Amino acid sequence: MDSQHVSQHQFDAFMEELNTFAVKQLNAAEAERLMVLARLFFTYYPLEELVGRHFSDVFGGIYQWWRFMQQYDCKSSRPKLRVFNPVLAEDGWVCPHTVVVVLQKDMPFLVDSIRIEMNRCNIAIHGLKSTVMSVRRDDKHKLVSLADGQDGSENAQTEALIFLEISLHSQEDELNELHDSLLSVLDEVNCVVKDYQPMTAQVVEIEKNLQLAAGSVMAPLVKESQEFVRWLMANHFTFLGYSEYEFVESETGKQLREICDKRLGVFAFRNAAQSIIDVTQFNEGMARFHLVPQIITFSKSSMRARVHRHAYSDYVVIKKFNASGDVIGEYRFMGLYTSMVYSLSPIGIPLIREKVNKVIERSGLNLNSYYGKSFKQILETFPRDEIFLSNGTELYETLMGVAQINERAMVKLFVRRDLFGKFLTCLIYIPRDYFSTKIRLKIQELIGNIMGTNECDFTTLYSESILARVYLVFKLGNQPVPDIDIKLLQSKIIEIARSWEDQLQYSLIESQGEEQAMRLLHDYRNAFASSYQEQFDSRNAVQDILIMDSMTETNDIAMSFYQPVSAAEQELRFKIFHENKTLELSDVIPVLEHLGLRVISESSHEIRRTNGDFVWLHDFHLEHHFSSEFDIHKVKDNFQDAFAAIWRKRMDSDPFNRLVLSCGLQWREVVLLRAYASYMRQTLFHFADTYIANALVNHAGLTRLLIDLFNTRFDPLINHNNQSNQDFIESCRQKILQGLNQVENLNEDRIVRRYLAMIDSSVRTNFFQRNKDGTEKNYLSIKLSPRTIPEIPEPRPLYEIFVFSPEVEGVHLRSAKVARGGLRWSDRLQDYRTEVLGLVKAQQVKNAVIVPNGAKGGFVCKRPPQTGGRDAILKEGIECYKTFIRGLLDLTDNLVDGKIKSPENVIRFDEDDPYLVVAADKGTATFSDIANSISAEYQFWLGDAFASGGSQGYDHKAMGITARG
Repeated sequence: MDSQHVSQHQFDAFMEELNTFAVKQLNAAEAERLMVLARLFFTYYPLEELVGRHFSDVFGGIYQWWRFMQQYDCKSSRPKLRVFNPVLAEDGWVCPHTVVVVLQKDMPFLVDSIRIEMNRCNIAIHGLKSTVMSVRRDDKHKLVSLADGQDGSENAQTEALIFLEISLHSQEDELNELHDSLLSVLDEVNCVVKDYQPMTAQVVEIEKNLQLAAGSVMAPLVKESQEFVRWLMANHFTFLGYSEYEFVESETGKQLREICDKRLGVFAFRNAAQSIIDVTQFNEGMARFHLVPQIITFSKSSMRARVHRHAYSDYVVIKKFNASGDVIGEYRFMGLYTSMVYSLSPIGIPLIREKVNKVIERSGLNLNSYYGKSFKQILETFPRDEIFLSNGTELYETLMGVAQINERAMVKLFVRRDLFGKFLTCLIYIPRDYFSTKIRLKIQELIGNIMGTNECDFTTLYSESILARVYLVFKLGNQPVPDIDIKLLQSKIIEIARSWEDQLQYSLIESQGEEQAMRLLHDYRNAFASSYQEQFDSRNAVQDILIMDSMTETNDIAMSFYQPVSAAEQELRFKIFHENKTLELSDVIPVLEHLGLRVISESSHEIRRTNGDFVWLHDFHLEHHFSSEFDIHKVKDNFQDAFAAIWRKRMDSDPFNRLVLSCGLQWREVVLLRAYASYMRQTLFHFADTYIANALVNHAGLTRLLIDLFNTRFDPLINHNNQSNQDFIESCRQKILQGLNQVENLNEDRIVRRYLAMIDSSVRTNFFQRNKDGTEKNYLSIKLSPRTIPEIPEPRPLYEIFVFSPEVEGVHLRSAKVARGGLRWSDRLQDYRTEVLGLVKAQQVKNAVIVPNGAKGGFVCKRPPQTGGRDAILKEGIECYKTFIRGLLDLTDNLVDGKIKSPENVIRFDEDDPYLVVAADKGTATFSDIANSISAEYQFWLGDAFASGGSQGYDHKAMGITARG
């Protein structure tokens, strides 16, 4: 036993334990006979595989094999075979796998052939043991005694007990099918072995027959051909079958007819039931063979051998001569070259050496020179099948082509068609560092698709060369073989064989030009981990690099929203790039879901630049459930802008965001609809935001028309206050009203009508204003005429400015053009307008003496800080107050040199309105100077009178200017 097996001590201990168990179960004589089999069976058995099994099952198995061997007629040569699942009640033991047991007269190829059949059926083998024994039986074939198969006892016969554990097959028909296929294989093995001597005897007769060609034009080939036939016999060829053909004349011309009673081996086994004579017409290969002075030719069988090796069998075809030296037929041997042939020098193989010597002579190389030695090395390692099956010209051209590679890191393809139309062989040289099983499979798939076949054998060669060689043999079907553009096919293989990094360089140059590509390659050549490379090709990487290269310190997030070419209709992908740290999925997934997408999966990749900085790429696999008209190209930019706005807290994350994809809206248009919805809630229009959002999504066409109406009214680039513009506004309104006739749900009808009423009642907005740097404002303000909006609470002010942002909301209600009043910091987020409206009512009653027409305002902080205490809350309140004041001033006319100047990019649907005065109220008593500083920023005409009560103003209470005073 070698080191891989248990020690002798462990084996002896195991056998002693088994013997003790046997003595308890059987009488002494039976136990002694059983232990003879047990010792033979378990010698070299991997006992560690029995760990965890009940000892009773181990005993039960060996006892069953002993019973199995009791009766067998070895002389019949038929195997005794059983395929079953052991059952405790019937067999006395159990096994987790299906069991196959074979008792057969010992002969070559048994185990190999059984294993081939298992592999052909894709059946996993969990255990295999072959035990060869010297067996003595009586006249009735009953077992008398056993001994080691090497002992060679007198009057004994050698039998093989083969045991396999295979993957479990529970169906009876599966067990029967496997039983029949194994029986067929074993019968074929028996037939081959039985006919082996007759086949070798036939080789001797063929050698003699070749002497008859000594007087023909093929006389120079006779000696070498005879030597080749003898070489086959010298353990260089495993003979599996023999057949013989003769020429006959027929109406269609000269044909070959098989002499059926000459069949031996697999031909006799497979064709024994055929009674019709098989007439084979010449194909291109056979025609060529019989038209040239050639005695022996080689080809491959299109059927795989079931005996010895699972490979396409080799044919050796030899011409048959009569006494006059004329060709009268063929001898055909089918078999397999033995393993030693594949390591022999082709210069030492008869018949083949002549072909090889002619190739060397034609090359003109001195074999002692550098190039000659290189050429000889290529020849020595060249696939033997190619040397046998190629003609001299094909072999020369291929070998010279390989030699011209001259150890350069390149991809080279050589293709040979089989003259008999059965196979296509491809010899491919690839830089060893790039070659892998994955690349080989891709190449197989590429060529197989071209040839219309998926049957392929391969061998690979790794040596000290910088190139790996893969040898592919494709079995062709009956369909015509298409012409192959070798250069085009080679270019595709080059593309497959390129390393991912090389493909990246090529793609970068193709996309960006060499100079820019080299700069980017310096930063990103080694940035991508293998997990990324497995998921994305180089062209995808180029797009990702360009995205990452555009990121800056202030812009640390980037995106790519796309739909793969082969993706299902509902499938989408979204990449998020983030500098230096990963994103929390709990932050991202709700945002995507509010945008109307379902997250299926996510994978993340760390992309590390050369300078040490890294970017985290999160790749989300998404599904959408919008209409079939969904066009990702139309909504991509809107989606990415919306996600960025949400991520930078410029936009809320809620169900309104589904409008981006369902209606194709920009994120600020969604903010507009969300703002109107918030104003609806403040005016006691009691529908939840989610319900309102669903109504807009359900009626995407009407939603789009509402946005068109708003844009037409207020976009300075569209609205020119001419008749055609007014006509278009009226047209939008009429389309909305007509569309409402198709809305079946009354509540959804009310929601759309309320939006229409609010847009009609809006007289100014800062929606189209920009900051000084050209960016959009972070807040929205709308001036409304509440007296034209139906069903809102009384009293209705003359004007109302509504300010909305993710951080702050507020309203300013004014009863007349000239009116003043305080701004309150409210804590009533849900109904702050109701609070302010109550103050307006009180002002009308209490302050009527000093302020006949008053104004009141209030704002709320929507995202108060959770840490930092009162100082943090005050700071946030001041920022919200500033936003609120700016929202008011954005929509207020100014006086410049006594003339009205309207705000930039604001379309007005009301009269000149330059009067706006604010004052302190609850929570804003110290904010007047802040308001006046913003007034100065806007160069508002009232100056520090804008917010009375500041450091430059006067104290209302001290001067008695109050309702109480």
